[in-house]
Amino acid sequence: MWYGTKIFLMALALVFVDFHVSMCTSLAKEDGVVTSSEAWRIRRRQILRDMEEVMGRMPNPSRKVSLDMEILEEVEYPSYLLRNIRFSVEKEDRLPAFLLIPRQGFGPWPAMLCLHQTLQEGKAEPAGLAGHENLHYGKELAKRGYVVLAPDYPNFGEYFMDPYVQGYASATMKGIWNHSRAIDLLESLEEVDPLRIGCIGHSLGGHNSLFLAAFDERVRAVVTSCGFTSFPKYYQGDLTGWSHKGYMPRVASDFDKDPSKIPFDFSDILCSLAPRPLFIHAPVHDSNFDVSGVKDCVKAAQAVYDLHGKPVHLVAIYPDGGHDFSPEGRSEAYAFLDRHLRGSDTLKPLVGVSYFAGWWEELPNKWHDGSGKDWRPSFSERIPLLGQHNTQETMDREIVAAAEHGVDFFIILWYYQPEGVEKEPHARHLERGVLNFIRSSQAHRMRFMIEFCNHPPFEVETEVDWEICIAKWIEWMKHPSYLKVRGKPVFKVHGFHHFMKQVNMSPEMASSRLGRLREAVRDAGLGELMLGCGVGGHEPVGHGHPAVELFDFTGTYMDLPAKEQREADYPYMELIDFARTSWKQHGEDAIPWMPYLPAGWSPGPGRIHGPISPCRTNRIGASRSNRCGSR
Repeated sequence: MWYGTKIFLMALALVFVDFHVSMCTSLAKEDGVVTSSEAWRIRRRQILRDMEEVMGRMPNPSRKVSLDMEILEEVEYPSYLLRNIRFSVEKEDRLPAFLLIPRQGFGPWPAMLCLHQTLQEGKAEPAGLAGHENLHYGKELAKRGYVVLAPDYPNFGEYFMDPYVQGYASATMKGIWNHSRAIDLLESLEEVDPLRIGCIGHSLGGHNSLFLAAFDERVRAVVTSCGFTSFPKYYQGDLTGWSHKGYMPRVASDFDKDPSKIPFDFSDILCSLAPRPLFIHAPVHDSNFDVSGVKDCVKAAQAVYDLHGKPVHLVAIYPDGGHDFSPEGRSEAYAFLDRHLRGSDTLKPLVGVSYFAGWWEELPNKWHDGSGKDWRPSFSERIPLLGQHNTQETMDREIVAAAEHGVDFFIILWYYQPEGVEKEPHARHLERGVLNFIRSSQAHRMRFMIEFCNHPPFEVETEVDWEICIAKWIEWMKHPSYLKVRGKPVFKVHGFHHFMKQVNMSPEMASSRLGRLREAVRDAGLGELMLGCGVGGHEPVGHGHPAVELFDFTGTYMDLPAKEQREADYPYMELIDFARTSWKQHGEDAIPWMPYLPAGWSPGPGRIHGPISPCRTNRIGASRSNRCGSR
């Protein structure tokens, strides 16, 4: 009887595995549950809710307190600096960690959160101070040029606490919260590039890396070693190991340690990470995590990575070994991280797109011609797909679309509006560009910078107005997604010549205003400012140009050749050839120039008259991209 029952239970386990595999695999099929990346995001939210059923709810951000990092000890090694630190993860809860900062090259560097295995020494092992040499991955990554943060998991190392007294339903969720706060800490460090943060872990750290990345999309790449198998193939479906107080007690209390009752599996977690880069190290003789269950999960996840068009972002290797992280496995993992987080050791170009928040609901607006007639019914193909007005929902969709198609930052056009004054009808809405970005739940996916549009009627006339502007800009520069190049926040004045007219053509007054801005940035703890201004696409900026003494770089918003209006499109290469003459000319400038790449310009319906540019787009207005070098 027992033998027959065992066969029956094994059959149920196989059915359960096949269900999860087929469910995720069907996501990539036209007749499946999910056929688009947008629909997948909905499915992803359901996976997180399923995980919370077992782990408990992810705490509300209001639980956060000031990080208040304290350095207890600092030790210099030839290639990195090691700091023993403490920082606050919530009220009356300070997390011990080691912080390793490279001493070679220049920051800001990519960063890795390094999570330890089940070892009482905890964080000391990945930091290279204890344990097995094969698990000193934090130390090795610091030597490769990564900032490394290695914290303790609850009741390991120097961190003794009871997560259940704090109201957590599992130590797992407490770990996720602490590790998410560790990402907050990394983002706050001037040595770290906040858009190049990854996570790595072995065993306990291997699955904790996956759990964190599922809930925190700021983790841009993940390496998991010996970290999971499907629940039915974990000790033949006996989930006792997942049910104790160090993990998730609800596995036993609510779900009877039964894989068929658990609302998620690791296949779902892997799928939830797509299309972010994921490296899986799963030795074939791992006694904890059956390799066939790993392959089941990888098969399911591959379908979702394919759906996103990023099949190569999922890499799994199955070396001949046991529950260990071999030198060969680590070498492949580090090369994977280098490709996705570090790139080459040369300057990495960043691509930016100018963002104009001029599409509001109130009349007059850009959806109506001069007579007030709505032109959309006649030009339906020209209506933007991501949203017709600058709402929060539109911004959220635009950030996702931009981040998934190679755009690194928005250059948000900002216009000064004195309190209680509108210089143009409804111009107060122009500030939505910045406000919607910093409020967006997707803001972590890319960066933004401010371009102060100072053309009439939006000039800043008095020193009092200038100070008001500085206060706004400083506050926005503190946002973790504000663009930094070489650790410096980037800011641009839209028009150099307008700026000089507004200071009565006085170099002294110009220097005073800009100097006050630079000083305010330093006083706010943001370091030195990288300050640019706008010049003409074909305007030489030699050593005698007044911008050279005032600004760090120049750029061009848009420069287009005059073309007669005609029904047929002009060849796009005519526009590129025109732009190339700007690139060549500005290559001789005395200070760097941010190149622009015009995507075309077409006047809106109702405004079609006179000369136009060579390219007509499917949207009203123009798209522009700029490139700026950064490590």
